[in-house]
Amino acid sequence: MKEKNAEYYRKKGEELLKKGKIKKSEKYFKIALDKVQEEAQKSNEKLQNVSEQFRFSENKTDLPKPPAKDELDEKDLNFNKGNEYYKIGDYENAAKHFKIAADLGDPRCQYNLGVFYLNGYGVDQDYEIGLKYYRLAADGGFERARYYLGTFYDDGEIVAQDYKEAVKYYKLGAEQGSVLSQYRLGLCYENGKGVPKDLEKAVEYYRRAARIVPEAQEALKRLGY
Repeated sequence: MKEKNAEYYRKKGEELLKKGKIKKSEKYFKIALDKVQEEAQKSNEKLQNVSEQFRFSENKTDLPKPPAKDELDEKDLNFNKGNEYYKIGDYENAAKHFKIAADLGDPRCQYNLGVFYLNGYGVDQDYEIGLKYYRLAADGGFERARYYLGTFYDDGEIVAQDYKEAVKYYKLGAEQGSVLSQYRLGLCYENGKGVPKDLEKAVEYYRRAARIVPEAQEALKRLGY
């Protein structure tokens, strides 16, 4: 039987994450990362980004609002060119095109460029610059950037822990319908992190997320609902 490669495990992880199976998805992303590291050692290729936390946007519909008519072509052109270079492992040229569109105010490319700086793909790794682009994308209405900024402040691994800032971004994501933001916001209200403890609000957000996120369903059962 042919051995499964990193891409197989990455896709499985993404499929599970979309279904809200967070814990199971993390196992597949870990296997994918191990596979990528093995392949990189053999071929000297750069590591591919396999973590959902730093997954790229390749969806043209991710923009919250359509860009101005005179900027549409240039933004889309550089967004598409950046993704093309990324797929073939040319991170340096991908970063150049993402930056052109990011500087024009494209939240998708601001998010992608943030991913590059956090991981050191095609640019020198720089958390400060990476977070700056995440914030720009979040300010531009990019749902995924809002959710992950919330997790960054919540977990305190790459930025100083700040539960109030985490809640701020979770709320923005939750308002856009992000079930992961809704679930995390429920946790904040249940545990009084960044907001006064409020079980009614916790239950409200868990219920919103429960249609997809199993952990939200478990939280409701834990609270007797």
